[in-house]
Amino acid sequence: MLPVSSSLAGMGFSSTWVFTSLYMHDALSISYLFAGLVFTVSGLSAAMSQVLAGRLGDRFGHRNVLLALIGLSGVAYFLIFYVSYFLHSPLVFSILFVVNISINSAILSPLNSLVSLSSSSSLKGFSYLRMGNNVGWGFGPVIGGTIVSLYGYPYLYLFGVAMNVANAFVALSILNVRGRTTRNPVKARGRINPLFFYLGMSALLLFMIQGQESVTLPNFAGSFRDITAFGLGIIFFVNGLCVILLQVPITRITSRIGLSKGYTIGIALFTIGFFTMAFDYNLLEFVISMVVATIGENFGFPAGNAIVTTLSRNENIGHHMGVFNAFISMGRSMGPVVGGTALTLFASPVKIWSLATVSGVVAILIYMIKLSRIVNAEEKQASETVDLPS
Repeated sequence: MLPVSSSLAGMGFSSTWVFTSLYMHDALSISYLFAGLVFTVSGLSAAMSQVLAGRLGDRFGHRNVLLALIGLSGVAYFLIFYVSYFLHSPLVFSILFVVNISINSAILSPLNSLVSLSSSSSLKGFSYLRMGNNVGWGFGPVIGGTIVSLYGYPYLYLFGVAMNVANAFVALSILNVRGRTTRNPVKARGRINPLFFYLGMSALLLFMIQGQESVTLPNFAGSFRDITAFGLGIIFFVNGLCVILLQVPITRITSRIGLSKGYTIGIALFTIGFFTMAFDYNLLEFVISMVVATIGENFGFPAGNAIVTTLSRNENIGHHMGVFNAFISMGRSMGPVVGGTALTLFASPVKIWSLATVSGVVAILIYMIKLSRIVNAEEKQASETVDLPS
């Protein structure tokens, strides 16, 4: 049921997240730069909420925290609907949006922790979780684009309420799994493994690129290339569809080549996919670039979560997942302000997307220099432990 819960959360979140920057610019007359700043503040707030959600999950149970966050998310979506439909206040809308992003991002911590504690193969477990999430991310933007075209932006947030109501019923059927104490002396005890700083920094830089999906991609595609809201939904639908179709075979490839190679290949392809959008002029070309980026996602994103599990002790998995997701949220938060600045300063698509994607190159270098050999050794040791006769 965890992939189903992830799918519903992703569907509600993606249907609003993709189009909110357009609503802020078109309906509320908010500048690209200020919209980017709103997303940045929301990401920083989300980073703190994810750490808190991880620690609360370790203490009170990840399922309980998940249920509480789903309820809060539904309330936040309803308040945003009310403000966007009746008040049209840029300030109140921005504040509520920050709160909503923080809550929805925090949901990742209990979901990831439950997968890590419930799965015999963390890579496979996270791959299935991503498939579920991307079913939501595939259909969410298409539904969102249709809602915007037929009814207007405010009804996006009412759809978010409906998805949280459905998700609450799904979450009630999830078992509450707690981490058992482990005795692996290689892994840090009672504190964050210092290797997480380097892993977190590489993830932060990687997700700065994913952050371009919120401001840079929608506004570049719409303003520079005349892609409609429905066309933008199709681009994200292809993203979700590729995850559904390709995640399982790519997971098998990653299992054979190892987490480190899978992670670095993923970062490289994700970076290339977004950079090539500078040369895209029509919907088909944007779709092709998104396919390349999505293949990178399929390699890199589950591998990153599996590396967290490899370097963690079971009783601290929630805290570690929370910290890792906090780095991801900070990356997503920094991406929109970088993209918003690029859209404001540059008229050249190559300059815009160069600034938006250069962080991916740095992410690969950090991981290869600081972590690659260590993760390979930990993965090999874990494999040998599993292969030992009982």
